[in-house]
This record gives sequence, structure tokens and C-alpha cells, in this order.
Amino acid sequence: MWIFIVLVLSVILVLIFFALCNWRIEITYQDGELTIKAGRLKLFSTADKKKPQKPKPKKEIKLEHIKTALIEARDVYKQEKYEIISLLKESSRMFDYKVFNVSVNFGFGDAAVTGIANGVVWSGITGMVTLLKRYIDIENKTNIAVYPNYTQACFDVDACLVLETRIIRFLSIVPRAKKLYERNKEKISNIRMVVS
Repeated sequence: MWIFIVLVLSVILVLIFFALCNWRIEITYQDGELTIKAGRLKLFSTADKKKPQKPKPKKEIKLEHIKTALIEARDVYKQEKYEIISLLKESSRMFDYKVFNVSVNFGFGDAAVTGIANGVVWSGITGMVTLLKRYIDIENKTNIAVYPNYTQACFDVDACLVLETRIIRFLSIVPRAKKLYERNKEKISNIRMVVS
């Protein structure tokens, strides 16, 4: 009986330790796949490991697609402004942000259109970073790389966010973010079609 009680208490203490110690959370979006890791433990991934990976066919993207994605993002922000700001303020208190990297590689095969798109992409990134800097301390932790390709048609976005927090805090903010995503699932999927 005493052995059982000691064993149960040991398990409870280990769980409390893991819930209260700081964890490094890494959220990565690369090659159309979203991955969330806590330490070395993979919490979530959209990558399908069971199926063999086929090379994705290069899709034709137009300037109108980028413009539509930015308009959709603006509409989501206008509709959910107070919830997004509330989530950002709460995350600023709960998380210690370490790194925020964004890389955009794009081209339309036409130098003039790619040049115009370069301005559109930078305006979208500037708006996003301005919003984040207002509520989150990412001043010297941000690395943004924009690579316009003036000779080929391509579009790739990679992003990485690294933060440290207690896992219990991370799990407390996830339901609110999930509800926000569910309310705007259609618009977010339209944005993802352009990005992925």
C-alpha cells in the first residue's frame, strides 16, 4: 500500500515539475507544413509521415492572389481586432519571445509585376510586424527576409517563432486561439491557399 502511494505521489510530483518548468516552444511553418514543438517533443504537425512525400507541383500565382490574401487578412483583423489584441497582450505576459523569423521568396516571371508585388509584400509584412511590436517585445528578435525573384514564377513562405514559457500557460491560451481560428476558418484557408 505504501509503495503504491509513494509511486502515485512521485508521478504527481513529476507532472507538476513538467507543468511548472520553462519549456522552449518552437512554431515553424515551412514548405506548407505547420509544426509545433515543446522541447524535443512534437505537439502538432500537419506533415503526413505515412504517405511518401511527393514533390509539390509549382502552382501559378498572380498578383491578384496576394492582394486577395492581404484583403482577407485585413478583414479577419477588422472582424476580430479586440480578440487578437487581447490574445497578443495575454501572450506578452505569458511568453518570453526569443526569435521571430520570416522568409518570403516570390516571383511572377515578369520583373515589373514582381517589383510591384515586392511593395505589396513589404506593406503586408510591415503591417504585421507593427501590430506585433505594439503588443509583444520582438524589437531585436525579428529577422525578415524578402527575396524577389525577377526571372521565375515562385512563391514560398517560411516562418519560425521560438518562445519560452511554462507549458501550463501555453495550454491555457490555446483554446482561445482555436476558437478564433474556428470562427474565421474559411478566410484563413483562403489565405493559406496563397501561402502554401
